[in-house]
Amino acid sequence: MKELQWGSPRWAAINLIIACICVGTGKLSDTLAVVRSLESAIWAPSGLMVAAVLIFGCKIFVGIILGTIGINVWYFHGKPPQHYLPASLAFSGFSLIESLSCGWLLRHPLQFKNGRICWKVGHSTFLLFL
Repeated sequence: MKELQWGSPRWAAINLIIACICVGTGKLSDTLAVVRSLESAIWAPSGLMVAAVLIFGCKIFVGIILGTIGINVWYFHGKPPQHYLPASLAFSGFSLIESLSCGWLLRHPLQFKNGRICWKVGHSTFLLFL
């Protein structure tokens, strides 16, 4: 697959599509709640964000942030923005860290080598436990 270039129309389109998919699956996940007043046990946007990181790399972080903010704006659209926007920004930061770290861990699995647990990254090995 061709590498995404920062600021290109393709990069912007993919980030926008990912943001829209995150908002749509967030609303869909809300319908899967067992009790209407509680949150859903299944949160599909997290898995889709990890999949997007695995497919497109870390350059889709804008779509992840916009998607998470969009989900919160959609949920709390009847309330004043100053009540939900700070938490929404914090949630988007958490979602970004979650998807990027999960994508990295899936690309660089742990290995057991010479009695030690380590990550193999390219030609280098990083020890986790001595």
